[in-house]
Amino acid sequence: MTVERRSTLLQALSLRSAHTLDQVSPENLFPIPEHVRAMEAEVLLIVGDRGAGKTELKNALIDERIRSAVARNSPNVRVPQGKVEWKIGWPLGAKGPDSTGWRALQVGHQPQEDFAAAWGAYLLRGLAEALTEDERSSVQSVLELASVNAVGVTTAHRQAGVNPTGALDALDARLLRENRWIFVAYDELDTVDTRWETLGLVIRGLVTFWANYARRWKRIRPKIFLRSDFFKHHRDVAGADVAKLAGNRVELQWSDANLYGALLKHIVNKPDASGGYALRDYFARSVKTRADETLGMIPVLSTRDVRRPFGQRVDGGHAEQGPDVSLDPGPSSRRQRPRAPALTRAVGCICRRDRAGPRAREGRTLAA
Repeated sequence: MTVERRSTLLQALSLRSAHTLDQVSPENLFPIPEHVRAMEAEVLLIVGDRGAGKTELKNALIDERIRSAVARNSPNVRVPQGKVEWKIGWPLGAKGPDSTGWRALQVGHQPQEDFAAAWGAYLLRGLAEALTEDERSSVQSVLELASVNAVGVTTAHRQAGVNPTGALDALDARLLRENRWIFVAYDELDTVDTRWETLGLVIRGLVTFWANYARRWKRIRPKIFLRSDFFKHHRDVAGADVAKLAGNRVELQWSDANLYGALLKHIVNKPDASGGYALRDYFARSVKTRADETLGMIPVLSTRDVRRPFGQRVDGGHAEQGPDVSLDPGPSSRRQRPRAPALTRAVGCICRRDRAGPRAREGRTLAA
């Protein structure tokens, strides 16, 4: 391989992206069947560690074009029939309370009941556009207050009596008749406040609200993206009611195969500076893919053995080709070759450590 060719490939491996945190690049999204079960109507709780991909998954499923692409590439997922619309329940930005607003609910109130009522009030406000004119009129006092005023909104919700529930009951019945769904996504819940006590009250209030209403409404469904530590270790945050929502939960866990799949998908869909796909061409012999008009090229990884050619290609090429095809320069030739990006160096380092570790004696290395 020439120095110019290697330089082109290494530059194409840059992880820089033009997308913001609120955007998802469909070409980099690797659909994992267990993760995309979040689209199923019965799934109310999605649990994952920090960095496991909760927000990216939520952003992907909110985008109708990406969601449709994920659905057609996940044949075993029970995608709801009919029109599905995703709404944001949290974070609400300027349409919801800030930390001061949440804390005000703790002063002179019944915290647990009021926080659950607050979530009901903000759900009503978030779905106001789907209500009829008569339904909106019956809850106008809840809708007209400033969003930041959590105490005022919650008080108005209580004073409206059964009207808020009645309006949402009517909406749910209408959705059922029209074969429609509304999924309300709650994400980044650890951002509601920096104080542990307030954080716990807010999250427990949300869980309590939906534990009471998830069975009442058939077509208005919550999607609560919750940190694993809140679910498993800090029940004082999520509360005992979280068990009522967890029966069919999704846990965002990553197997070795899925991690390699996500890495490979980034690689084979990454254009180079000229707009071509030098990396896709380079790995064409070692990475089997299928094409999707929205998600791009999707790696097909069914067994450990099909991942070996990729490891060989990165870490020194096939035995008969010698190390000159490697993308990772290695310690002996870094002066002569362009420095590899962090991604390439990391993969090469993993391959070399794998060969030196106990897995090598069992013939289980990536590039064996």
